[in-house]
Amino acid sequence: MKSSFYSFVFTLSLLIVGCSSDPDVPVLAGDPDPMDEMESESFEDAPDFSLKALDDTDISLADYKDKVLVIFFFGHNCPPCVAVGPTIEDELNQEFRTNEDFEIIGIDVWDGSNAQVQRFQETTTASFPLGLKGSSVSKDYNSGRDRLVVINKESKIVFNGTSVAKNDLSDVQNTVRGLLN
Repeated sequence: MKSSFYSFVFTLSLLIVGCSSDPDVPVLAGDPDPMDEMESESFEDAPDFSLKALDDTDISLADYKDKVLVIFFFGHNCPPCVAVGPTIEDELNQEFRTNEDFEIIGIDVWDGSNAQVQRFQETTTASFPLGLKGSSVSKDYNSGRDRLVVINKESKIVFNGTSVAKNDLSDVQNTVRGLLN
């Protein structure tokens, strides 16, 4: 009886691993490509927005038409947001910034002052645009502070983080890579 139980558990674990969307698990010939499934799914339209950026320019969703856009929703003095900021700069902005089909922006959901968001930028070394007074945008996106959202070239939300940005970073990188290929 014990050996049949272990055999069942082993078989079940093989099935689970075989169905993994992990990029390190090889896709066998004839298996569907997960990115094909992503493209064929029906995604929600990204809500339009228009904000002033820290550099006093206007930023809106329309500015990123035909681009893969990552939005980092942050709180200007949120400790986890400040802590992950340099990682987002290094692992998202620096990795993809030379690709003309990619953009990243940050949006302060705590509606801080210019000085507060400036301190966030200086502390995190974020070189991407930072939008001000974005609490209404985060509500429209059903998001909060310390979250990442990925929008495809058709302005559809293809990833809306439900965990802190640090935990979703690898999934966001893989999503962006798939969308840019």
